[in-house]
Amino acid sequence: MADKTQALKVQKLICVRPGTNNNKYWCGYVMPNGELLVEYGRVGNTPRTHVYACGSSNAANHKLATLVWEKTTQKGYTFATVDTGTNPQLDWSQFPVDAVNQLQQQLSQIQAIGEEISRDTLIKFDSVHGLFVTDLGAINKSTINRAIQALNAVERSYTQDNSSFNDAVGDYLRCIPLPVGRKLDARAILGTRQLITQQRQILSLLQNGLEAIESLRLEMLSIQTQSSSDLLTDRSWWVRWGIDSASPSLSTENLDNRSYYVQFN
Repeated sequence: MADKTQALKVQKLICVRPGTNNNKYWCGYVMPNGELLVEYGRVGNTPRTHVYACGSSNAANHKLATLVWEKTTQKGYTFATVDTGTNPQLDWSQFPVDAVNQLQQQLSQIQAIGEEISRDTLIKFDSVHGLFVTDLGAINKSTINRAIQALNAVERSYTQDNSSFNDAVGDYLRCIPLPVGRKLDARAILGTRQLITQQRQILSLLQNGLEAIESLRLEMLSIQTQSSSDLLTDRSWWVRWGIDSASPSLSTENLDNRSYYVQFN
C-alpha cells in the first residue's frame, strides 16, 4: 500500500444526501511515482481503493483534476469541510522532567473529552498531533461554526417538509460525521428535539476540547520559553501541536521574541 503521507497533492470530497441515502466520500492522492491513489466508500466503513498508473506527477495531477471536476459538477460531491493539515509528532522528552506530569494531566483531560465525543460520532482525538480528526481530516473552530449553523437550520425545519430538513441534515453531516449505518434516515438521525439537543452537547464538547487544546499548547509555549535557550533545535517540533493549516496564526501573548521567529514561516 502506498504511503499517503508522501502524497504531492490531496483532494477530499464528500457526498451527503439523506433523500437518496448517499453518505459517501472520495479521496485522491497524487503520489511521487506518478500514480493517482483513490480511496472511496461510505462514511464510517473501510474504504475501497483504486490506483491510476498515470506515468508522471503532472499526468496524475491532471487525472485528479478531471475526476474532481466530474464528481463536483455531475455526481453531487462537495469539498470536505474539515481541514486536512498534519503536524509533527509530540515528544515529551523535549520538556523539563518536572513539567511533564503537569502537561500529561492536561492531555488526559482532553482525551476524556475525546472519548465522550467518539461514543456518538466518527470523530476521534489524535493526542499525538493535538487534533480532533475524522477520516477526512481535522475539525477546527470553523468546522464547528458551520455545524452550529447547520444544526440551527435542522431545528428550524425538523417539523417541516422533508426537502428542507434533509438538506439541513446533509449540511450537518458534512461537518460532523455520525455512525448512521447503511441507511441514511435523516429523521432517525436528527428528527426530534432530543436528538438535536444531543448534537448541541457534542458541539459544546468539541468547543471545550479545542479550548483545552489551546490552553495546553500555550502552557507548552510558556514552559519552553522559560526553560530553553535554544532558538529552533528543541522547539520547532512542538510549536505547531494543536494547530491545523486552516488556523496558521499563533498567539504571541506572553511569549518572548524567540517564539515569534519560530512561528514565522
